[in-house]
Amino acid sequence: MEVSLPRCRFRADIAAYRPSGKEIGSTAVFECKQAFPDLRRDNGCSAVTYKAVGKVFRRREVPGKNLRVHYPALRIPDSLFSDFDSY
Repeated sequence: MEVSLPRCRFRADIAAYRPSGKEIGSTAVFECKQAFPDLRRDNGCSAVTYKAVGKVFRRREVPGKNLRVHYPALRIPDSLFSDFDSY
């Protein structure tokens, strides 16, 4: 059964939510395709989407680098080596 998404005109095949204690959790939405032509029709312009995602990723890198320098206590020890920890 498809799931209606809030504040969106689309319906998803699968939606999942993982709570994270007192913080906001993670949400994942999946759309399953039965045939390749169906995927191509709904895929839209992949190049434009890829470019937009790249721009968001680059914008996210600057605050991440500044957090490491100015707020080292925000480090999440999720790696064996502290240089690779998340913030």
